[in-house]
Amino acid sequence: MPSGWDHDKVILALAKRGEKVSNLEIVDVYVQTYSQNPNCACIYTASSPFTKNGEWHLLVRPSAKSFDSAKIDVNADYLEKVGVYKDSDKYKVKDWNKFAEKLGLSFGAKESE
Repeated sequence: MPSGWDHDKVILALAKRGEKVSNLEIVDVYVQTYSQNPNCACIYTASSPFTKNGEWHLLVRPSAKSFDSAKIDVNADYLEKVGVYKDSDKYKVKDWNKFAEKLGLSFGAKESE
């Protein structure tokens, strides 16, 4: 049985699913949580200095036209709003398993040898 979701696994699963990844040459690498334009719900890597050493993980802009409250529930118990950046809100993920479930992520079937 899988050990559960964490920050890295969620980012990898989103990238594997085909969600847009920022330019890897920039310092603040992020992945969109679902298809969107402009960016309005992105998860940043743990190495991003923008997150101040993991003080927060998710940047959400509910005012954007492409924001989908069915995909990101900012009032969910597994998210904690910890700050504001310009017109976006910063969230810390408190329960990675619930967050991954809301995003529709799965570990996938293991390939047989």
